[in-house]
Amino acid sequence: MRIKQAFFDMMEKTGISPFGDGLRGTLRAISMEQDFATFGDDYVIGSTTASAVAGFIKILNRVAELTKETEEKIRELKEQIKEADDDRAFDAKRLQRMKNDLNMLKYDIELLNQEGVFYRALLKELG
Repeated sequence: MRIKQAFFDMMEKTGISPFGDGLRGTLRAISMEQDFATFGDDYVIGSTTASAVAGFIKILNRVAELTKETEEKIRELKEQIKEADDDRAFDAKRLQRMKNDLNMLKYDIELLNQEGVFYRALLKELG
């Protein structure tokens, strides 16, 4: 019960929802993967403090991995946009889609950063 209370207290304290936006949340993604792999066990956090800490560390590791991948996608897309901006023959609608994709990736980074803040604070709270 301590874990659950700490989880909800941290949501209130930080104002951050660790569930992400729609299906984007890292906890939700790991839970779905685990559910599929185990045919029904989707409980990532566990019921003890040790298992919760292990689950939170797993989530933070995934957040770091996804952040790195997304930052790389942003760098590549920025380069493509720069090249497209320089090419007057480039399709304007396609360029706009690329810019929209870039904005979505930036939003993903913002969500990942919030998740990281949440889980690091929660780990600190749990000691």
